Amino acid sequence: MAESKVALITGGASGMGLATGKYLLKQGWKLTIVDMNVEVGEKLASELGALFVKADVTVYDDIANAFARSWKEYGRLDFVFANAGILGKSNFYAKQPENEKGIPPPPDLLASKVMYDGMILTVYLAQHFLRKNTVPGGSIVILASSGGIYPSPRNPLYSASKAGAIGMTRSIAEGLAGENIHVSCICPGSVATGLMTAQQFQSLDQDTFTTTEKIAETVGMLLKREESTRGAAVEVIKDRHYLRWRPDYCDANMEKCWISMGGSTTTRDGGLSVPQA
Repeated sequence: MAESKVALITGGASGMGLATGKYLLKQGWKLTIVDMNVEVGEKLASELGALFVKADVTVYDDIANAFARSWKEYGRLDFVFANAGILGKSNFYAKQPENEKGIPPPPDLLASKVMYDGMILTVYLAQHFLRKNTVPGGSIVILASSGGIYPSPRNPLYSASKAGAIGMTRSIAEGLAGENIHVSCICPGSVATGLMTAQQFQSLDQDTFTTTEKIAETVGMLLKREESTRGAAVEVIKDRHYLRWRPDYCDANMEKCWISMGGSTTTRDGGLSVPQA
């Protein structure tokens, strides 16, 4: 019998991470849930037959320990879902009081640290442990957002973090292509998760929500179509998903310039495509 594949999911105790974990368990995978919520995480691990590790993804030693614990438990790693995220609560545009030097207090960057810094630490460690497999390689999926593609004036720090996730995906997808490590990202619209307050939930168009189950199915699609989706930013809205590739160069000079700096040499169409079912 073939050995079960192993997934590690950050933010895996709720929402999209939990739905994806349950989806993979049904496919015969083994699972490591990484989350800050110890009570829920340990309960889920017991119920699902998974490993739970408490970790703050913004703290390198924390997330590194999670990977090490998972490797010690299972001896392999096939897939990492860099999914951890929180919604920022502060108003970036709010007028702030000044100190005696006329300087406002620093902005609240916690959400950006989780969604951007935490994502970088997660994929940095993912490549290391995927290389340790008997047959090196595996898959990384990063949770980005449609807010990384389209402007989000209401929450610019969120949008900036998710745009960074898309840029990271497109860059390392090519950087790791020769090592049998497949990288893509998911860019959902609105998804009903525990991160939103009731007020935030009600302020959004109720007819456009995507289920966490659809996100899990999209992850499954990416795992089945690794080669054909390498570097894709997959928009997910309701029951549809769309593959977006990196933009085309504006002209031949920009292409030549960017390639000389180690930029992309792929010829993917910069447009939008809908994969076949």
